[in-house]
Amino acid sequence: MGHPVFLYGAGGHAKVILELLEAEGRVIHGLFDDNATADNLFDYPVKPWPEGYSEGADCIISIGHNATRQKIAQKLEVPFTKASHPNSYLSPRCSLENGTVVMSGVSIHSGASIGRHCIINTHASVDHDCELGDFVHIAPRRGRHYPGGLDRTLGRDWRRRRHTEGCSRLCDGSRESGPAFFTHHKPG
Repeated sequence: MGHPVFLYGAGGHAKVILELLEAEGRVIHGLFDDNATADNLFDYPVKPWPEGYSEGADCIISIGHNATRQKIAQKLEVPFTKASHPNSYLSPRCSLENGTVVMSGVSIHSGASIGRHCIINTHASVDHDCELGDFVHIAPRRGRHYPGGLDRTLGRDWRRRRHTEGCSRLCDGSRESGPAFFTHHKPG
């Protein structure tokens, strides 16, 4: 991963991604944040976009809110990269799209497909053949595990079914908690 990286967003999520990139041995050029309250984070410079952007540098959007991350991704015309903590397990048969970050302790197994600009947070597990759409944030509670198998896709137009009753939205910035089983939702 030879290109230098910059982050867009200089809040709490950026702190975790900075340390992840350091653990990977990546070159970090700095951070951009249009609403920054400080001019540096962990000794990396924080500037308003696009002051100081270097052509050829890759970007990761370091903002936890899904809808905000999506708006910024649509606005920026830069190459995006992905990052995964060395203390995570990624099957050689899984796929990750650019913009996605995989935190420490994560397991992503064979056949799993992770979309663009996703956050797979600390100690989450995505099992075989699961599909996560773009801009999804998986944040485990009490050892959350997303089991593999039939029809386990998560993202736009998909719903969470809790114990076969009571569906609720799970993408576009919403949060989920409790035991979850994922089933396809066909509109109409």
